[in-house]
Formats: sequence, structure tokens, C-alpha cells
Amino acid sequence: MEKKTLVGFNCFRRNLKDQAGSFRVWSQTLDERLARSRARREAKEAEAAASGPKLQQPTLIIRLMPAVYRPIPISVRVGTAAVSFGLNVSFVQHPKPFDADGRLAEDCRRAILKGALEASEHFRMRMCLQWAEGESTYVEPDGSYRDFDAAPGRGLKVGLGCAI
Repeated sequence: MEKKTLVGFNCFRRNLKDQAGSFRVWSQTLDERLARSRARREAKEAEAAASGPKLQQPTLIIRLMPAVYRPIPISVRVGTAAVSFGLNVSFVQHPKPFDADGRLAEDCRRAILKGALEASEHFRMRMCLQWAEGESTYVEPDGSYRDFDAAPGRGLKVGLGCAI
């Protein structure tokens, strides 16, 4: 089987003082390219494993209208117990918000759920708490909630830069 060679052309700025450009032509086989990519991926995974457990970062997803959602990251802080949910900023404070494995503590999750129920009732909007990938809780304005394994995925996501 014939080995295919990839040829590329990268252009990047070397020196900002004189704005002189530097060019580099590279050539490598597909196997070399895949090996380099695999080595980078393995280095990233090793770095992530060495940094300890990844802390769980929940997200509040507000349903503005059918198929239009606004995701708001929930900032998790260490401090006296407090919860605040708004259309632009949301946070939770808890004395010990995370377990040893980086997941949200059960008390902290209950506080977030209670705050989301109150916010949903106040704003009269459906909301979704996305705890992690594949773990969500849908909150209704009538005070009910249901656990699901998926957050709203389809539809228009309105960014944080928009004012409501």
C-alpha cells in the first residue's frame, strides 16, 4: 500500500516590531500525523489526571420560549450558605460544596434545586439544571421537577451577552 504524504503551509508572525512574517512548509505521512495527534491527546489526558478530580460545574438552562434556551453557568463558591438565580448571573455558596471526588455535595445540590424551583416560580419559566453530562433535572413553574439524563439540546441557544 502506498504511503500518502500530507503537505501543508503555515504562516505565522515571528516578530511584532518589524511585522516580518515567517513561513514554514511541513511534510509528513499520515501515520506520523496520527502518532503526533495521539501523543498530544495522551499528554492532555495525563495532565488532567495529574491535576486531580475535575470539579462539577452545574448550568442553569432557562427556556425563554419553545426551542429558545439561555444557558447560565452556576458559579459555585465556598462560604456561608446562599443561593441566587437570575436571568444573567447565578451562584451558590456553601461551606463545603464539593465531595472528595469533585462532585457537588448532596446538601449543595438540594440548595441549588430549591433555588431553581423558587426562580422558576418567580419568573414563570421552565428551567433545567444540568448537573453534568447526561444528568439533568427539569424544573417547572408549578413547583414540580423531574430527573432526566439529557438537557435541552436542540433549538436556539441565546448567549450571555444578550440583555433580557
